[in-house]
Amino acid sequence: MRLASFEHLEEHLEFKQGMSGCTVIDDTWNSAPLSMTSALQVLRNIGKGKKKIALLGYMPQLGDGPYANKIYEEMGETAYKAGVDLLIVVGEEARLIKEGALKAGMDPNKVSLCYTGNEVFEYIADQVNEESIILLKVTHRVMKQPSFEKLKRKLIPEILQTDEEGLV
Repeated sequence: MRLASFEHLEEHLEFKQGMSGCTVIDDTWNSAPLSMTSALQVLRNIGKGKKKIALLGYMPQLGDGPYANKIYEEMGETAYKAGVDLLIVVGEEARLIKEGALKAGMDPNKVSLCYTGNEVFEYIADQVNEESIILLKVTHRVMKQPSFEKLKRKLIPEILQTDEEGLV
């Protein structure tokens, strides 16, 4: 009975119909090592037979220093092992995710470091279709920046429609 009344929390592994018929997994509420690893496992399992695209970014709880650097590199390796076909690392703080993926063996042509939502969109727009699944695992704080809000509205057209109807 209680399961029937369950309401999914917004931006917590939320599946949405995306642009060009793709699937978007919006997990942007928070970004921490365990939640990023879990989201990549979901992407791997749900994305079988699809082009898996991951946007990974800054994890504020890590802070700076050698431990943070190690974890960021491990996340790149985790993305590679999860079979991510296209990895977009968002922001300078998270650049070591890219390095970790490359060290693990990911094709350099399949990894990009982007700083704005516009850069991300330009990088993936022509690669997204109904056979694609996109994981958004960039912290809420970054996703609230104007270029990333615009990116999210482009990737998930229902957000734009809801915004225009004044329902949000």
